[in-house]
Amino acid sequence: MEMMGTFNPFGPSGGGGGGGTPGRDGADGIGISSITFVSSSAGGAAGQPNATDTYKIEYTDGNSTTFKVTNGTTGAKGDKGDKGDKGDTGDAFTYDDFTPEQLNDLTGPQGPAGQNGTNGTDGISITGATITDGHLILTLSSGSTIDAGTAVGPTGPQGP
Repeated sequence: MEMMGTFNPFGPSGGGGGGGTPGRDGADGIGISSITFVSSSAGGAAGQPNATDTYKIEYTDGNSTTFKVTNGTTGAKGDKGDKGDKGDTGDAFTYDDFTPEQLNDLTGPQGPAGQNGTNGTDGISITGATITDGHLILTLSSGSTIDAGTAVGPTGPQGP
């Protein structure tokens, strides 16, 4: 089987022109100054699945137009990504980190009063004190005594 050459519907290339003069510059075009979201058929924010959003284009010549974008459905859930690097250790909470509203949420209502506890045993008190042979003797409410040691020191030197 014999292969045929390529077919060119426009024919062979010409030999080139004689180098004519360049054409003049064209008029400046119109630019876009802004594109803003106008509304959504779903109400609320732009980009909701299965909704049609309307946007407005403002041109640099003062004119404007609107266009519509039909949003698709939410895609299937993707594969789980790789585990990220361990983050820095955070600082502990302080009282100042919370707003008054958060602090109120941390405090629950006051609970009911608790039951009175049982009375403790009576303590032992000092009921008397005497100095005997230079010692301080304390008498206690339990009837026992304590020798608290020397209460009278030696006689001091004669003063001037």
